[in-house]
Amino acid sequence: LHSFITMARMLLLASCLRLSTTAAFQSSLLPSGSWTSMIQQRTAAVACNKNKRSGLQRLFVVAGGDFAGLSANFDGQTGKLIPVPEHLVPESLLEWGQAPIYLEVITSETLVSEGENNDNGDKNTLQRQTVSVLPAVGCSIDNLDTTKSVETTDNGHLAVLGDDIMALEYPLLPLGDTPRSRVETTFGLSDNAEDLNRIRVALTALWSEEFKIASPPPVTVVMERRTSFESSSGSIADGGGLDGRTVTTLIGKELQREPFTKQSPLDASVLRGSWQCIQEAEVDEPPPLCDDGSTELFLPGNIVIRYKTESSSRVRLDVMQYVGTAKRNIVRRFYEDGKLVEGLPQSWTEILID
Repeated sequence: LHSFITMARMLLLASCLRLSTTAAFQSSLLPSGSWTSMIQQRTAAVACNKNKRSGLQRLFVVAGGDFAGLSANFDGQTGKLIPVPEHLVPESLLEWGQAPIYLEVITSETLVSEGENNDNGDKNTLQRQTVSVLPAVGCSIDNLDTTKSVETTDNGHLAVLGDDIMALEYPLLPLGDTPRSRVETTFGLSDNAEDLNRIRVALTALWSEEFKIASPPPVTVVMERRTSFESSSGSIADGGGLDGRTVTTLIGKELQREPFTKQSPLDASVLRGSWQCIQEAEVDEPPPLCDDGSTELFLPGNIVIRYKTESSSRVRLDVMQYVGTAKRNIVRRFYEDGKLVEGLPQSWTEILID
């Protein structure tokens, strides 16, 4: 028995060393700061599955547990970075022109299934608690100030599209008489604990009296790595004592490359050419994207957003993630009178053929 245990330990050690060596070799192939190459290599291919909803287990691919990452806001008309509000930044950083353009965030998500009680299968609810770490200097780095927000999709829509895309939407309290809704798309990138695991793209849609988008809404992009499959319910900063070293460790090395400032967004040239849908199942051919006067935003993380008012009360919203410049994942939503229509959002993957 002793010999058997010793042999088992040796095999386990050899396996761990092999995995570590492989990971180190793969990491060495990636040039420092090459965010486009990183995302291209690590984004999983998504089959062309339109209007497909998965159950709770598939939702765990891109949601649930704890995540740590960086969150930045972008102007909805120009795509330019919006600095962190000055009232959240220490005066010394403002005086030296060192105000940050993103916040470090620690996100806890709990997934709840209420069983198969609708036509689309399991009704899944996401409860999210986000701890935002405020900028700090000096001794305050050892006891960081934070803010905490809570979100839930009880009255909204939550769906898994393809293999690793999550579409989330829920209504917000009106801004005066103007209806609002929160719209979020999450693209899964990798299931490796050391990698960037997902990119979340979120915006708050304001609807005018004609149910058009009242003004180009700011867009939030969050790049995160999963730190645990178990949710801590946002308790990491409870009672104080959260320090900078802990936050840096949770975020990981890749996100310390400052993706929002050192990676250039794509440009309009990526929309050109002939694209073909990848199909592994017999589904309807999605309509092609074209130069139809849509408002377009090009954001870090190879994200492109397009939206257009198609009729007096109908709006189309596309959120796209490019894998290099020859492949893209698309999530399309339609709104009628300010409400999501045509069931669940549509999702498909295309490759450039010409």
